[in-house]
Amino acid sequence: MNHKTRVFVNGCFDVLHYGHIYLLRYAYELACNEVVVAINSDESIKRLKGNDRPINREFYRAETIASIRYVSRVIIFNEDNPCEVLKKLCEEGNAPHFIVKGYEYIKKEDQLPEIDIINQYGIVLAFVPHIHQLSTSEILSRAQ
Repeated sequence: MNHKTRVFVNGCFDVLHYGHIYLLRYAYELACNEVVVAINSDESIKRLKGNDRPINREFYRAETIASIRYVSRVIIFNEDNPCEVLKKLCEEGNAPHFIVKGYEYIKKEDQLPEIDIINQYGIVLAFVPHIHQLSTSEILSRAQ
């Protein structure tokens, strides 16, 4: 039995910014042992964000995220949501104790695609506070 406290975070992490670092540090402070970050593949981001995205290729995004001291493991997933990768971790006996989500999901908790897995495995949802204008989409919009 693995007794590590594990936190799961997912996202595109396309253009790394302070909001991402804040999220990962928050996850790390919850975990103390292991932060697993699942990032959307290039194909997945194109489907979700459009043909102009991603800005940075999945290999570079994964390497960048992996280099952050708060992160223990990076997984690239090709689906539009993290359900399959999360389910696989749980089935392997590596279920996270916490899943960290951004502020935008606080009132949409019941709409999360992974909510059934969260409930099935007793995973605790944690939400980071909003940091105004620090989403990749907002940053790219301002840059244009």
